[in-house]
Amino acid sequence: MASEGQLALLSQALDDLSAGDHLAPVLERCIRIATLRQDYFNLWWLRREALGFENRRSHDALNAEMKRHFPDQYYEALRKQFVEDQIERHSIERINDKTGEVETGVTAFSIGELEAQIENMEAYNRDSAPPPGLSAIDLNEANRTYQRMRVASEQTLREFKRVRSRIRERLHRFLVETEATLAFEQTAASTFERTRRFVDGQLGTIAPDALTQLQAAYERSNAGHLEALSHALTSCRRVLKSLADALYPATDLAITGGDGKIREMTDDKYRNRLWQYVGERQTSSTSRQLVQATVEEVGRRIDLLNELASKGVHDQVTREEVDHCVLQTYLLAGELLRLRTKDSSGDG
Repeated sequence: MASEGQLALLSQALDDLSAGDHLAPVLERCIRIATLRQDYFNLWWLRREALGFENRRSHDALNAEMKRHFPDQYYEALRKQFVEDQIERHSIERINDKTGEVETGVTAFSIGELEAQIENMEAYNRDSAPPPGLSAIDLNEANRTYQRMRVASEQTLREFKRVRSRIRERLHRFLVETEATLAFEQTAASTFERTRRFVDGQLGTIAPDALTQLQAAYERSNAGHLEALSHALTSCRRVLKSLADALYPATDLAITGGDGKIREMTDDKYRNRLWQYVGERQTSSTSRQLVQATVEEVGRRIDLLNELASKGVHDQVTREEVDHCVLQTYLLAGELLRLRTKDSSGDG
């Protein structure tokens, strides 16, 4: 879920963007937001805007840093895309003094440098005038010279402002998209928090071991290193086993399910027992099939990742995968426990 700090930065950046044309402070806040969110896709082009084009050493360092966050097959395509997008934002037109033809170029300035150039040129156009005391002939010639300089300066100034406008639009799009994402994350987090409280409360009553195991999985997934991730996955598997023991205790029976398959209900076949528990209690055929499919999917995913982690396969077991398993285990536990509460209340 988004922190209050992220929300405050985003709100301030949007306010600054609406208040005036100075983009440097807005860019700084955007970079902080992307950094806090580990949003490396947007962080890459934002930091490029802070550097401009000419600082080759800083760009090499930035590219090396970003290379760590993207798979090799995507890195080069993304790098080219960000360069091309920045060139398009910074493109300008200028008139060739000799031929009078319009030529296309690129301003290499960072946002801070660009805004300083705009301020200097506006001051020049506002304040430039021939010095006092000139003769009429000299004053007329000086006025023509200053007029030519102002025309050229105003043309460049208009192009620089167009560049600033394009950058402003891109920053605004980033902020609005991030705002929408944060709003969704808050809603999703609130939904998950309600599910977590329900699951924790129910497990504390009927399966305290499962509650301990689920909390351990949650804590270990946050540690991030492979050993902790492996323990988290083992805890997720134990949660499903403990749930099955509480909801559908093991027997020596083999039962034919609604799909015609025969499943053993022994102690080690906890997924079979959860599957059968859903089949016997879920009245809606569609809902039953969905929950039963979830039991199979979550169980298989946990087993597969747990096997990979036990073999030390670092590149195939990521924190994101384990987080997903922990989240899915929580949500599945919520669905199974709600079937129990329906039975207890007489609604099943």
